[in-house]
Amino acid sequence: MKIVPRATRWRLALVAIGFAFGGVGVAAAKASFWDLFERDPNGTIAEAERRALLDFYASTGGDSTWDRHDGWNGPPGSECRWYGITCNHEHVIAIDLAGNNLQGPLPDISALTGLKQFAAGHNRLSGSMASIAKLPSLRTLSVGDNAFSGTLPALSGLHSLEYFRAGDNRWSGEIPPLHGLANLETFIIDHSGLTGSIPSLDGLTQLETIDLNDNHLGGPIPSLTGLASLATIDFSRNQLTGPIPAFDGLSKLHSVKLDHNQLEGVMPDAPVPNELVRGGSTLCPNRLASTSAMQWDRATGTEPWYKACAPTIGKDAPTKIAAE
Repeated sequence: MKIVPRATRWRLALVAIGFAFGGVGVAAAKASFWDLFERDPNGTIAEAERRALLDFYASTGGDSTWDRHDGWNGPPGSECRWYGITCNHEHVIAIDLAGNNLQGPLPDISALTGLKQFAAGHNRLSGSMASIAKLPSLRTLSVGDNAFSGTLPALSGLHSLEYFRAGDNRWSGEIPPLHGLANLETFIIDHSGLTGSIPSLDGLTQLETIDLNDNHLGGPIPSLTGLASLATIDFSRNQLTGPIPAFDGLSKLHSVKLDHNQLEGVMPDAPVPNELVRGGSTLCPNRLASTSAMQWDRATGTEPWYKACAPTIGKDAPTKIAAE
Protein backbone atom coordinates (compact mmCIF):
# COMPACT_ATOMS: atom_id res chain seq x y z
CA MET A 1 0.00 0.00 0.00
CA LYS A 2 1.37 3.39 -0.99
CA ILE A 3 1.97 5.66 1.99
CA VAL A 4 0.84 9.24 1.38
CA PRO A 5 3.23 11.76 2.99
CA ARG A 6 1.83 13.74 5.91
CA ALA A 7 2.19 17.06 4.04
CA THR A 8 0.19 15.66 1.13
CA ARG A 9 -2.54 14.34 3.43
CA TRP A 10 -2.74 17.77 5.08
CA ARG A 11 -3.08 19.50 1.70
CA LEU A 12 -5.75 17.05 0.51
CA ALA A 13 -7.70 17.72 3.70
CA LEU A 14 -7.51 21.45 3.01
CA VAL A 15 -8.78 20.92 -0.54
CA ALA A 16 -11.76 19.00 0.85
CA ILE A 17 -12.48 21.83 3.27
CA GLY A 18 -12.17 24.29 0.37
CA PHE A 19 -14.96 22.51 -1.50
CA ALA A 20 -17.06 22.51 1.65
CA PHE A 21 -16.65 26.29 1.83
CA GLY A 22 -17.76 27.12 -1.69
CA GLY A 23 -14.84 25.65 -3.63
CA VAL A 24 -12.61 28.65 -3.02
CA GLY A 25 -9.30 26.79 -2.99
CA VAL A 26 -6.52 25.71 -0.66
CA ALA A 27 -5.58 29.17 0.62
CA ALA A 28 -9.18 29.88 1.48
CA ALA A 29 -9.54 26.44 2.99
CA LYS A 30 -6.67 27.15 5.37
CA ALA A 31 -8.42 30.32 6.54
CA SER A 32 -11.71 28.46 6.92
CA PHE A 33 -10.02 25.61 8.79
CA TRP A 34 -8.49 27.85 11.42
CA ASP A 35 -11.68 29.91 11.68
CA LEU A 36 -13.47 26.74 12.81
CA PHE A 37 -11.70 27.11 16.14
CA GLU A 38 -13.05 30.60 16.80
CA ARG A 39 -16.54 30.13 15.36
CA ASP A 40 -19.32 31.17 17.74
CA PRO A 41 -22.93 30.89 16.50
CA ASN A 42 -23.98 32.81 19.60
CA GLY A 43 -21.57 35.69 19.06
CA THR A 44 -22.73 39.24 19.65
CA ILE A 45 -21.76 41.69 16.91
CA ALA A 46 -21.90 45.49 16.95
CA GLU A 47 -24.92 47.37 15.59
CA ALA A 48 -22.78 48.74 12.75
CA GLU A 49 -22.00 45.20 11.58
CA ARG A 50 -25.66 44.19 11.80
CA ARG A 51 -26.60 47.23 9.71
CA ALA A 52 -23.97 46.33 7.11
CA LEU A 53 -25.43 42.82 6.79
CA LEU A 54 -28.98 44.14 6.49
CA ASP A 55 -27.92 46.63 3.81
CA PHE A 56 -26.12 43.83 1.97
CA TYR A 57 -29.25 41.67 2.11
CA ALA A 58 -31.53 44.44 0.85
CA SER A 59 -29.15 45.56 -1.91
CA THR A 60 -28.58 42.09 -3.37
CA GLY A 61 -32.18 40.82 -3.53
CA GLY A 62 -32.30 38.88 -0.29
CA ASP A 63 -36.08 38.57 -0.12
CA SER A 64 -36.69 38.34 -3.86
CA THR A 65 -33.84 36.41 -5.52
CA TRP A 66 -31.68 34.56 -2.98
CA ASP A 67 -32.02 30.80 -3.11
CA ARG A 68 -31.45 30.52 0.64
CA HIS A 69 -31.82 33.19 3.31
CA ASP A 70 -32.41 31.18 6.47
CA GLY A 71 -32.53 33.45 9.50
CA TRP A 72 -31.80 36.72 7.70
CA ASN A 73 -33.60 39.80 9.06
CA GLY A 74 -33.92 38.02 12.40
CA PRO A 75 -33.74 39.92 15.70
CA PRO A 76 -30.52 41.39 17.15
CA GLY A 77 -28.33 38.60 18.48
CA SER A 78 -29.33 36.11 15.77
CA GLU A 79 -26.97 37.34 13.02
CA CYS A 80 -24.33 34.66 13.64
CA ARG A 81 -26.90 31.98 12.79
CA TRP A 82 -27.96 33.53 9.47
CA TYR A 83 -27.31 31.40 6.40
CA GLY A 84 -23.78 31.97 5.05
CA ILE A 85 -22.58 34.00 8.05
CA THR A 86 -19.82 32.94 10.41
CA CYS A 87 -18.86 34.90 13.53
CA ASN A 88 -16.43 34.71 16.38
CA HIS A 89 -17.62 36.03 19.71
CA GLU A 90 -17.76 39.68 18.55
CA HIS A 91 -17.30 40.02 14.76
CA VAL A 92 -18.54 38.62 11.47
CA ILE A 93 -15.51 36.74 10.15
CA ALA A 94 -16.89 35.04 7.02
CA ILE A 95 -19.59 35.50 4.41
CA ASP A 96 -20.06 32.50 2.13
CA LEU A 97 -22.94 33.00 -0.31
CA ALA A 98 -21.42 31.60 -3.50
CA GLY A 99 -23.97 30.51 -6.09
CA ASN A 100 -26.92 31.80 -4.07
CA ASN A 101 -28.48 33.99 -6.80
CA LEU A 102 -27.42 37.34 -5.33
CA GLN A 103 -28.30 40.18 -7.69
CA GLY A 104 -27.57 43.90 -7.52
CA PRO A 105 -24.82 46.24 -6.31
CA LEU A 106 -22.51 45.45 -3.44
CA PRO A 107 -23.12 48.07 -0.73
CA ASP A 108 -20.47 49.46 1.60
CA ILE A 109 -19.44 46.60 3.90
CA SER A 110 -16.43 48.35 5.44
CA ALA A 111 -18.07 48.16 8.89
CA LEU A 112 -17.25 44.42 8.90
CA THR A 113 -13.76 45.10 10.22
CA GLY A 114 -13.19 41.49 11.34
CA LEU A 115 -14.17 39.92 8.00
CA LYS A 116 -11.60 37.35 6.88
CA GLN A 117 -13.45 35.55 4.08
CA PHE A 118 -15.87 36.89 1.48
CA ALA A 119 -17.03 34.20 -0.95
CA ALA A 120 -19.77 35.34 -3.32
CA GLY A 121 -18.77 33.91 -6.69
CA HIS A 122 -21.24 32.64 -9.29
CA ASN A 123 -23.90 35.28 -8.63
CA ARG A 124 -24.97 38.48 -10.41
CA LEU A 125 -23.42 41.09 -8.15
CA SER A 126 -22.75 44.35 -9.97
CA GLY A 127 -21.29 47.82 -9.63
CA SER A 128 -18.18 48.73 -7.68
CA MET A 129 -16.26 46.67 -5.16
CA ALA A 130 -14.48 49.67 -3.62
CA SER A 131 -15.35 48.96 0.02
CA ILE A 132 -13.37 45.71 -0.11
CA ALA A 133 -10.21 47.81 0.20
CA LYS A 134 -11.34 48.87 3.70
CA LEU A 135 -11.40 45.35 5.19
CA PRO A 136 -8.04 45.08 6.99
CA SER A 137 -8.52 41.47 8.16
CA LEU A 138 -9.49 40.04 4.76
CA ARG A 139 -7.62 36.85 3.81
CA THR A 140 -9.89 35.35 1.14
CA LEU A 141 -11.86 37.13 -1.57
CA SER A 142 -13.70 34.99 -4.12
CA VAL A 143 -16.10 36.92 -6.38
CA GLY A 144 -15.53 35.35 -9.79
CA ASP A 145 -18.37 35.01 -12.30
CA ASN A 146 -20.41 38.09 -11.39
CA ALA A 147 -21.14 41.39 -13.15
CA PHE A 148 -18.83 43.76 -11.26
CA SER A 149 -17.64 46.73 -13.31
CA GLY A 150 -15.37 49.74 -13.02
CA THR A 151 -11.84 49.54 -11.67
CA LEU A 152 -10.52 46.96 -9.26
CA PRO A 153 -10.23 48.11 -5.64
CA ALA A 154 -6.88 49.05 -4.13
CA LEU A 155 -5.27 45.96 -2.64
CA SER A 156 -1.98 47.11 -1.18
CA GLY A 157 -3.51 47.73 2.26
CA LEU A 158 -4.85 44.18 2.57
CA HIS A 159 -1.73 42.81 4.24
CA SER A 160 -3.40 39.53 5.31
CA LEU A 161 -4.74 38.69 1.83
CA GLU A 162 -3.94 35.13 0.74
CA TYR A 163 -6.51 34.31 -1.95
CA PHE A 164 -7.94 36.73 -4.55
CA ARG A 165 -10.27 35.55 -7.30
CA ALA A 166 -12.26 38.09 -9.29
CA GLY A 167 -12.31 36.82 -12.88
CA ASP A 168 -15.27 36.59 -15.27
CA ASN A 169 -16.46 40.11 -14.45
CA ARG A 170 -16.64 43.38 -16.41
CA TRP A 171 -13.62 45.21 -15.04
CA SER A 172 -12.02 48.14 -16.81
CA GLY A 173 -8.68 49.80 -16.26
CA GLU A 174 -5.52 48.35 -14.80
CA ILE A 175 -4.54 45.84 -12.12
CA PRO A 176 -3.69 47.80 -8.95
CA PRO A 177 -0.24 47.56 -7.36
CA LEU A 178 0.39 44.37 -5.41
CA HIS A 179 3.13 45.62 -3.11
CA GLY A 180 2.71 44.78 0.55
CA LEU A 181 0.83 41.52 -0.14
CA ALA A 182 3.50 39.28 1.38
CA ASN A 183 0.96 36.52 2.20
CA LEU A 184 -0.67 36.33 -1.23
CA GLU A 185 -0.77 32.76 -2.57
CA THR A 186 -3.41 32.86 -5.33
CA PHE A 187 -4.24 35.75 -7.68
CA ILE A 188 -6.79 35.10 -10.43
CA ILE A 189 -8.46 37.71 -12.64
CA ASP A 190 -9.19 36.00 -15.95
CA HIS A 191 -11.68 36.80 -18.74
CA SER A 192 -12.32 40.34 -17.54
CA GLY A 193 -11.20 42.97 -20.08
CA LEU A 194 -8.36 44.43 -18.01
CA THR A 195 -5.90 46.78 -19.72
CA GLY A 196 -2.51 48.22 -18.83
CA SER A 197 0.44 46.10 -17.78
CA ILE A 198 1.08 43.34 -15.26
CA PRO A 199 2.25 45.04 -12.05
CA SER A 200 5.50 44.21 -10.30
CA LEU A 201 5.49 40.87 -8.50
CA ASP A 202 8.41 41.78 -6.25
CA GLY A 203 7.96 40.63 -2.67
CA LEU A 204 5.21 38.08 -3.39
CA THR A 205 7.29 35.28 -1.96
CA GLN A 206 4.28 33.07 -1.12
CA LEU A 207 2.64 33.37 -4.56
CA GLU A 208 1.73 29.94 -5.97
CA THR A 209 -0.79 30.73 -8.73
CA ILE A 210 -1.20 33.78 -10.95
CA ASP A 211 -3.83 33.60 -13.71
CA LEU A 212 -4.54 36.69 -15.84
CA ASN A 213 -5.53 34.93 -19.05
CA ASP A 214 -7.90 36.40 -21.66
CA ASN A 215 -7.60 40.12 -20.88
CA HIS A 216 -6.10 43.02 -22.85
CA LEU A 217 -2.86 43.34 -20.92
CA GLY A 218 0.18 44.72 -22.73
CA GLY A 219 3.81 45.48 -22.10
CA PRO A 220 6.41 43.08 -20.75
CA ILE A 221 6.10 40.21 -18.29
CA PRO A 222 7.60 41.43 -15.02
CA SER A 223 10.56 39.75 -13.37
CA LEU A 224 9.83 36.42 -11.70
CA THR A 225 12.90 36.57 -9.47
CA GLY A 226 12.27 35.59 -5.87
CA LEU A 227 8.95 33.82 -6.53
CA ALA A 228 10.20 30.48 -5.22
CA SER A 229 6.69 29.18 -4.41
CA LEU A 230 5.29 29.80 -7.89
CA ALA A 231 3.63 26.73 -9.44
CA THR A 232 1.23 28.08 -12.08
CA ILE A 233 1.54 31.00 -14.51
CA ASP A 234 -1.21 31.78 -17.03
CA PHE A 235 -0.78 35.00 -18.99
CA SER A 236 -2.23 33.57 -22.22
CA ARG A 237 -4.50 35.47 -24.63
CA ASN A 238 -3.30 38.99 -23.92
CA GLN A 239 -1.14 41.48 -25.84
CA LEU A 240 2.11 41.05 -23.96
CA THR A 241 5.36 42.03 -25.69
CA GLY A 242 9.09 41.70 -25.20
CA PRO A 243 11.17 38.77 -23.95
CA ILE A 244 10.08 36.09 -21.47
CA PRO A 245 11.92 36.55 -18.16
CA ALA A 246 14.15 33.85 -16.72
CA PHE A 247 12.67 31.01 -14.68
CA ASP A 248 15.71 30.75 -12.40
CA GLY A 249 14.84 29.58 -8.90
CA LEU A 250 11.27 28.51 -9.80
CA SER A 251 11.80 24.88 -8.84
CA LYS A 252 8.10 24.34 -8.00
CA LEU A 253 6.83 25.53 -11.37
CA HIS A 254 4.33 23.07 -12.89
CA SER A 255 2.66 25.01 -15.71
CA VAL A 256 3.48 28.02 -17.92
CA LYS A 257 0.81 29.31 -20.31
CA LEU A 258 1.87 32.28 -22.44
CA ASP A 259 0.21 31.52 -25.78
CA HIS A 260 -1.57 34.10 -27.97
CA ASN A 261 0.60 37.08 -27.13
CA GLN A 262 3.29 39.00 -29.01
CA LEU A 263 6.26 37.79 -27.01
CA GLU A 264 9.62 37.51 -28.76
CA GLY A 265 13.20 36.46 -28.27
CA VAL A 266 14.74 33.23 -27.03
CA MET A 267 12.76 30.93 -24.75
CA PRO A 268 14.50 30.80 -21.35
CA ASP A 269 15.74 27.51 -19.97
CA ALA A 270 13.29 25.44 -17.94
CA PRO A 271 13.79 25.74 -14.18
CA VAL A 272 16.14 23.38 -12.36
CA PRO A 273 14.98 21.05 -10.98
CA ASN A 274 12.34 20.76 -13.69
CA GLU A 275 8.88 19.98 -12.27
CA LEU A 276 6.92 21.11 -15.34
CA VAL A 277 3.98 18.78 -15.99
CA ARG A 278 4.05 16.97 -19.30
CA GLY A 279 1.69 18.75 -21.72
CA GLY A 280 0.70 21.33 -19.11
CA SER A 281 2.28 24.39 -20.75
CA THR A 282 1.45 26.42 -23.87
CA LEU A 283 3.91 28.87 -25.44
CA CYS A 284 2.64 29.50 -28.98
CA PRO A 285 1.56 31.37 -30.98
CA ASN A 286 4.13 34.06 -30.19
CA ARG A 287 7.16 35.49 -32.00
CA LEU A 288 9.69 33.32 -30.22
CA ALA A 289 12.95 32.11 -31.72
CA SER A 290 12.96 28.53 -32.99
CA THR A 291 15.49 27.08 -30.59
CA SER A 292 15.45 23.39 -29.70
CA ALA A 293 14.71 22.49 -26.08
CA MET A 294 13.60 18.98 -25.15
CA GLN A 295 12.33 20.20 -21.77
CA TRP A 296 9.87 22.56 -23.45
CA ASP A 297 8.90 19.88 -25.99
CA ARG A 298 7.87 17.72 -23.06
CA ALA A 299 6.24 20.57 -21.10
CA THR A 300 4.07 21.59 -24.06
CA GLY A 301 3.45 18.09 -25.35
CA THR A 302 4.44 19.32 -28.82
CA GLU A 303 7.61 18.52 -30.79
CA PRO A 304 9.20 20.87 -31.50
CA TRP A 305 7.61 23.18 -28.94
CA TYR A 306 7.94 26.21 -31.24
CA LYS A 307 6.20 24.78 -34.29
CA ALA A 308 2.94 26.66 -33.58
CA CYS A 309 4.97 29.86 -33.30
CA ALA A 310 6.34 29.51 -36.82
CA PRO A 311 4.90 31.33 -39.88
CA THR A 312 4.08 27.92 -41.40
CA ILE A 313 1.55 27.14 -38.68
CA GLY A 314 -1.23 27.16 -41.28
CA LYS A 315 0.53 24.49 -43.33
CA ASP A 316 1.82 22.06 -40.74
CA ALA A 317 0.08 21.00 -37.58
CA PRO A 318 2.35 20.52 -34.55
CA THR A 319 3.35 16.99 -33.72
CA LYS A 320 1.85 15.95 -30.38
CA ILE A 321 4.08 13.86 -28.13
CA ALA A 322 2.45 10.62 -27.09
CA ALA A 323 1.50 10.40 -23.45
CA GLU A 324 3.75 8.35 -21.26
